Amino acid sequence: MNAVWTAKVRYLLRLGISLPILPYLYWLGKRIQTRMPALPEAARNRMGKIAFPRASIQPLNILCIGESSMAGVGVEDHRDGLAGVISDKIHRFSRRSVRWTVVAQSGLTAKEVRENLVPQIPKQMYDLIVIGLGGNDTFQMSSPLKWHQAFRDLLDSLRQKHHNSKIVIANMPPVRWFPAFPPLLRWLMTGQIQLLKQAIVDLPQRFENVFFLQEHIRLDGQYTEQGKQFRHRDLFSDGVHPTKLAYRLWGEQIAEFICDKALGHLHTPTGK
Repeated sequence: MNAVWTAKVRYLLRLGISLPILPYLYWLGKRIQTRMPALPEAARNRMGKIAFPRASIQPLNILCIGESSMAGVGVEDHRDGLAGVISDKIHRFSRRSVRWTVVAQSGLTAKEVRENLVPQIPKQMYDLIVIGLGGNDTFQMSSPLKWHQAFRDLLDSLRQKHHNSKIVIANMPPVRWFPAFPPLLRWLMTGQIQLLKQAIVDLPQRFENVFFLQEHIRLDGQYTEQGKQFRHRDLFSDGVHPTKLAYRLWGEQIAEFICDKALGHLHTPTGK
C-alpha cells in the first residue's frame, strides 16, 4: 500500500474514532473562529528586492505562493514574513541580489490556490517557487486523496508555466503549537496534518526539481530577541498565525533547506 492510500485508511479510521465528538469539535472550531481577531495580510512589499553590489550576476527571482502563511498574516510587511526572511537568507548564502514576488491569499486550500492564484502569477521567469499550504486543508479535514490530487494538479499547473523553476514545498504549519486550540482540537488537527503530509511525500519523486521539507517547524524551547525571552505560546499573533519572530524562525528553516537541497550550486565563495 502506497503512502497516499495508507494516509487515506488512517484518515478514515481517525474520522471513525472522532465521529462521536465531531459535532462538539465543529462547534468548538466555530467558536474559536468567531473569537479570533481578523488579522489582515501583510500589505507592504508583496514584491521586494535585496540588492547585492555585483551587477554582472543576474538576481535570483523567487515566487512565494500559498495561504495565510505566505500572505504574511500577522505582520505588516513581507520583509518580516516568509518571503522576506527566505529571500534574505538566500541572498546571504548565494551572494546575489534576490527579488521576491508574493502571490498568496488567506483561507485558500491547495485546490483554490491552483484555481484562483496560479492565473495571477506575473509573467516572468522564476528561479525558485516556494509553496506554503496545509493549514486550510487541515481545518477543512480534506481527504488525503483529494489533497494529494489537488497538490499534483497545482504542481502540474506551475510546471506548465515555469518549466525550469525549482519548486520547494515548505513544511506544514505547526498546528500542534497553536495556543488558540484546546487540547482535543489540537490532537485532531495534528493527526490530520500528519496524514496530509504523508499523502504528498511521493511528489518529489513524481516531479523533477521538486523538493519537500518534511521536518517539523522548529518552535520548541525558548528564544531570546532584544534581551526578551519568548516561549512557543508567544510566537502566534492571534493564537494561530505567526508573529514576526515565528516567521523568522520558520523562514530561516525553509531557507536552510532550500540552500542545502535546491540551490547549493549557486553559492559564490568569498573572494571569488
